[in-house]
Amino acid sequence: MKKHILEFLLVNKTVFSKTEYVLIAIVAVALPLILFNTSDQILFFLPSLTFYISDDAWLSFVISSIMSILIGIVTSVSIYSFINAKSKFNPTVFSGSSIGIVSGACVSCSSISFYLITFFGTVGAALSGFLTDYQLPIRFIAVGFLLWSYYSIYKKLKPCKNQRRQ
Repeated sequence: MKKHILEFLLVNKTVFSKTEYVLIAIVAVALPLILFNTSDQILFFLPSLTFYISDDAWLSFVISSIMSILIGIVTSVSIYSFINAKSKFNPTVFSGSSIGIVSGACVSCSSISFYLITFFGTVGAALSGFLTDYQLPIRFIAVGFLLWSYYSIYKKLKPCKNQRRQ
């Protein structure tokens, strides 16, 4: 177990020791965090910048914050993996991260139900109702996808025994 933790820390140190990947992670955390909190009506921009978490929205806020952090980490590590891949194009690098990001971003649609209903009609109303009712379970699944994608990228970046000796 100790060996896996040390390898995990070494991979993170390798990726996040470069300033550009830290900046990518910060931007990739900030954008979804603003999007999720605005769509969940936690962050308001008009008439002034206001941040308010009601009693029933704290769990949604915590999960969306975790998702935003994981999206930032997965995006940065995916870009690092893609740039440092031995082959020119490896589609499996982005498969897990894109599934996690899309499944997390899809849930933010639930707070803008009016647009779904007017655009898709009856199907939009049914989809809006489904997303609103199952918003938290879908977000938990999205966190699972993001963790899985991070683990799969970590396995590809895991250092070899020869690299650690040098």
